[in-house]
Amino acid sequence: MNLLCQLFIDPGDVILVESPTFVHCVEIFEMFQARCVSVEMDEDGMVPEDLEDKIRKHSPKMVYVIPTFQNPTGRTLSLERRKKIAGAGGAMPSARMATPAALLAHACGCCGAKRICQP
Repeated sequence: MNLLCQLFIDPGDVILVESPTFVHCVEIFEMFQARCVSVEMDEDGMVPEDLEDKIRKHSPKMVYVIPTFQNPTGRTLSLERRKKIAGAGGAMPSARMATPAALLAHACGCCGAKRICQP
């Protein structure tokens, strides 16, 4: 995350994050003077409709998502939810999707999001 922030984040940039999310990444984002805006989660993970709304309202530079065993909740996004979230990020060309385990690698459907894979 530190390297991504060095490359892409400028002071004042908005980063959308899950609520709750991994606290140490929020600390890194704040170290680079980014403004974190939380996106709602439900029992299936990040809510795509709220993500789309926040993208329109805040024009984020990055979206931070933990798709597999999300910290601190332990949730894993379904393939359908991953595709919706990836589609929402694609609607904003300036937004980057940053995940510890590649969100789009699981969108291939080869493993049912049960393990890390590459298409």
